[in-house]
Amino acid sequence: MGNKIRFEVFKRDGFTCQYCGRTPPNVILEVDHIVPVSLKGKNNIDNYLTSCLECNRGKGKHPLTKIPQPLKERMELIKERELQIKEYEQVLIMEEERVTASINKFYKYLGQIGCGEVKNRFTKATLKVFFARLPEQAVIDAIDISWSRNLEDDDMYSPRKLVKYFCGVCWNKINGTKPPYEKGVGA
Repeated sequence: MGNKIRFEVFKRDGFTCQYCGRTPPNVILEVDHIVPVSLKGKNNIDNYLTSCLECNRGKGKHPLTKIPQPLKERMELIKERELQIKEYEQVLIMEEERVTASINKFYKYLGQIGCGEVKNRFTKATLKVFFARLPEQAVIDAIDISWSRNLEDDDMYSPRKLVKYFCGVCWNKINGTKPPYEKGVGA
């Protein structure tokens, strides 16, 4: 077999071992017979495929019981995988937009209930976690609970305590634990 035919086989098979899928420079490629010459296989391009040195040596003169997946089918699978990745990226973008909208609503709500100045005490990273893991209304309920609890306990508004209590309420909701203020309620 000449170098021109060998190169044509490599090009047709995408310079990829048709057995294991590895590519150079990690492997050395060879041309293998699909049907061994010892079993009356022909020396033509339709009976050749790209194989790495290890796979070709492992196969030896034994015939394939299953012909490797044609390159066209592999390309279709790759295209499908790429499409799924793009769609998944779109879902992530939509989720990011949803969380950002929820955070903006949350900030607006803080202003409506009279604690807008506490807005800067909430990190966006923390709020992203809460809005990604809890329904929007559960986070709003957490600020209501924290606001009312903060006013009850001290008779004086404390932004630091409000934020700390709010985070505790959210984590309790995420972890499924019952906060102290709910113990005995509905019992």
